[in-house]
Amino acid sequence: MTLRRATKIGLHRFVRFDISGDILGPSSKDSASAAFRSAGEMAERIGSFGWSATSIGPVSSWPAELKTVVDLILGSAQPMFVVWGQDRIWLYNDAFIPILGRKHPTALGLPSQQVWAEAWGMIGPMFDLVYQGQSVHMDDIEIRIDKHGAPEETHFAFSYNPVTQPEIGTTGGLFGVCTETTDRFLAEKRERLAAERQIHLFEQAPGFIIIMRGHDHVVEFVNDAHRQVFNSGDWLSRPIRDAVPSLAGQGFFDRLDDVFASGTTFEAQGVPARFRRSADSPEETRYLTFIYAPLYDGGNIITGIFCEGFDVTETFRARKRSAALAELGDVVRLVEDPDELAYAAAEIIGRELDVSRAGYGTIDLANETISIERDWNAPGINSLAGVLHFRDYGTYIDDLKRGITVVIEDADKDPRTSQNPEALKAISAQSLINMPVTERGGLCGPTLP
Repeated sequence: MTLRRATKIGLHRFVRFDISGDILGPSSKDSASAAFRSAGEMAERIGSFGWSATSIGPVSSWPAELKTVVDLILGSAQPMFVVWGQDRIWLYNDAFIPILGRKHPTALGLPSQQVWAEAWGMIGPMFDLVYQGQSVHMDDIEIRIDKHGAPEETHFAFSYNPVTQPEIGTTGGLFGVCTETTDRFLAEKRERLAAERQIHLFEQAPGFIIIMRGHDHVVEFVNDAHRQVFNSGDWLSRPIRDAVPSLAGQGFFDRLDDVFASGTTFEAQGVPARFRRSADSPEETRYLTFIYAPLYDGGNIITGIFCEGFDVTETFRARKRSAALAELGDVVRLVEDPDELAYAAAEIIGRELDVSRAGYGTIDLANETISIERDWNAPGINSLAGVLHFRDYGTYIDDLKRGITVVIEDADKDPRTSQNPEALKAISAQSLINMPVTERGGLCGPTLP
């Protein structure tokens, strides 16, 4: 006996059986229980079943194709079944018994529609296709079947193939191979739901959270707090170096590489981070407390990095202001010379505000000039000591005359300075604040941060 699967033609795939020998063996027509070469519970049940009461008749009258395919499934360790005849009579092997549950053993010999009544709306149309000569295959299908007294969710991967009877040129039945994947699917579903719950918790966390994967630290997740601090809504699926290039050169990316390579958690307290919230935004400095922690797969392979932290900028600045005020108090108490006092105060203010320059000047309203005796300058910034003409730098002297504090965020964009922004840039003052100081109701000078 040889078993051969015919060539697939279009949407049709056929199973053809050629018989070269009697698979039933000597006297098998007299003993149905010895009809099949394989042993096992279902070989015994099929061999001794009263098939004469069904539409497919006794084993001795079965067509060779049916005998061969039944013998095939009985010898397999994989769940298989056969559906035969227009009544679609149900036969199956030992490996299929767990799938049937309480339907076993009464399912044997029943019409398929009766065996799977609770799921026939889904199964029936697929059987119809097979009886029309088409194969049906699915890697996953959800079917609610009654295994233990009530319909329950089950999942299968399967292949249904027509079994043809060449003598009459029609499909005699269906040969099915399937694997129940319910346990695997439900386990994956539980993992997925657990991950969704975790993400939900991350989203509600008070601190900022970012998850990155792979050597390039591709951004997989950011929560709402992170989006508020970094404007990171468009970071997803981008390597972190591409997502926020303005962080380069400050050690953050190097630390990520170290954690990914070593698996050692990194913690930082109140670290300054200079970055731009978008390509055209000004650079800002925030103080961050955070951790980088490695993420692992099911084994010991590092797959990514989890970062959680807090923006502690306001707390940091409040502490600095308190320290600066205490220092200023000491200066006022200990320094008697007015010029030295003004310089010491300017230094404290400059360092506190993290600006390039701070100082005090005296205004000559008639000539629209300012005289600066001495100013404090950050490293690399030149002093402006001497006399400056306001009109060389714009028209904001008009506001100072009215007692209005002048705040210029960008000399290129402010209408008071945009006619000649290069003059302010040349003295490291593209952004500035001038606060008017009055004596006896008149303007005497501004502070110059």
